[in-house]
Amino acid sequence: MKQYSNKKRRSIKEFIISVMYFFRQSGQFLSKTNSTQLAGNLDPFFFMGILEFFERIKKKKITANLVIIIMPLIFHAILQFLVSKEIVVSKLVINVAKIVICILTMLYAKEHIDKIDIYKTAKISTAFMGIFLIISLILRDNAILWRFNDVVNKYNTTRLQFTYLEPSELGFHTSILIIILLSYFFTIKERKEKLINVLCIITNLLVLYFARPFGSIVILAGTIGAMLLWNLIKRFTKKKLISYFCLLIASVIVVIIMYLNNSSIIMRAIDTINGKDSSNSYRVDLSLEILATSFEDYNYIGCGFGNLNTHNFRVEHSGSGIAEVLANSFIYFIIEGGVFAVVFLIVLIAYLTKHTFKEYSLAKVGLLVFLVAYQIFGGHFTSGLTWALYGVIASKWTENRIEEHMKEEEK
Repeated sequence: MKQYSNKKRRSIKEFIISVMYFFRQSGQFLSKTNSTQLAGNLDPFFFMGILEFFERIKKKKITANLVIIIMPLIFHAILQFLVSKEIVVSKLVINVAKIVICILTMLYAKEHIDKIDIYKTAKISTAFMGIFLIISLILRDNAILWRFNDVVNKYNTTRLQFTYLEPSELGFHTSILIIILLSYFFTIKERKEKLINVLCIITNLLVLYFARPFGSIVILAGTIGAMLLWNLIKRFTKKKLISYFCLLIASVIVVIIMYLNNSSIIMRAIDTINGKDSSNSYRVDLSLEILATSFEDYNYIGCGFGNLNTHNFRVEHSGSGIAEVLANSFIYFIIEGGVFAVVFLIVLIAYLTKHTFKEYSLAKVGLLVFLVAYQIFGGHFTSGLTWALYGVIASKWTENRIEEHMKEEEK
C-alpha cells in the first residue's frame, strides 16, 4: 500500500513537471503589453529555487559552498554600484536576485532529481507536444499556435510556436526532449518500450519540422553527433562503427538532396555563412562587436547586472543597430558582468563538464553540448529551466538506471 502511494505521488510530480515544461512561457498571456517580461520572469522552474531557499533556512543548511558561490556575485554587484554612476539600482538588484534563484534551482534539481522519473516526464511532455500538434494542424489559422508573416525567417514565414514566445523557444524545448529520449533509446531493452521511445522521438521531430527553428536544428544535429561519437568511444564495437559510418553517409546524402531541392534550412545555413542572415548576424556578429567596445568602456567590471537593457546603454550603442536586447546569452552576461562574468562562466562550464564525464551518460553529454552551444547563439542566461537542467547534469543521476525504474513501475 505504501509503495502504491509513493508511486502515485511520484506520478503526480512527473505530470506537474510536464505541465510546467510544456506551458512554461504561458505567463505571456497575462498581459499583451508585457508578454515577454512575464514569460521570462514567471518561469515555473524558479519555484525549485524558492523551495531550495526555504528548505535550507528550515534545516539551517546555509553551506559554505553556497556562500562561496553567491557572495562573490553580491560583492561584484556592490562594486558595480560604487564605480558606475549611471547604473539602475533596481535592475541590478533584481538581476542578481534572479541569478541567485537560478543557482538555487540548480542545487535543488541536483539534490532531488532521483525522486523523478525523467524518462516518464519526457514521454508525458511529448504527449502534450503530440496533442497540440494535432490541434495546431486542425487550427491552421490560430495566431497563438502559429506565427505568421515571420520577418526573421524569410524562407518559412509561417511557423509553429504553440504557447511559447516564438518558434525558436518551441525548438529549444523539443530538442531537450529528443536528447533525453535518444539517450534512453540505448538503455531500454524491452522491444515494446523501444517502439514507444521511437514514436516519441518522431513526434518531437515533426514538431521541430513545423517550427523550423534554424538554431535548434543545427545545434541538435551537432549534439546528436557528439552523443553518438561518445557512445562509440565508450561502447565500441565493429558493428556500431559500421552502423554509424553508414548513418554519416546517409546524413551527407540527405544534406545534398536538401541542397538540390533548395531546402530552407540549407538556404539559411548558406546565408549565415555569407553573413546575409539577419537573425544570426544579430545574435553573433553584433553581440561580439558590442562586447569588444563595452569591455573597456566599463573598466572590465561590466555595465552592471540587468543594466544592458536600459535606455542609457542603448543610447550609447545606438550606432551599432542594437534593438531592445542582445540575443547571445553568454555575451549578454559578460557585457553586464565584465571579467567576473568570464571567470564565473569558466567555473560553471568546468563544473558541469567534470560531472558530465564522471560516469557514462549520453543524456548528460547531450544536455551539456546543447545547452552551452545554445547559450552561445541565443537563449536566456537566467532561464529557470536551463539551470534546472544544469542541476541534472551535476547530479548523480544517469539514464542507465532505467531498469530500476521499470522494476519499480511493475511493483
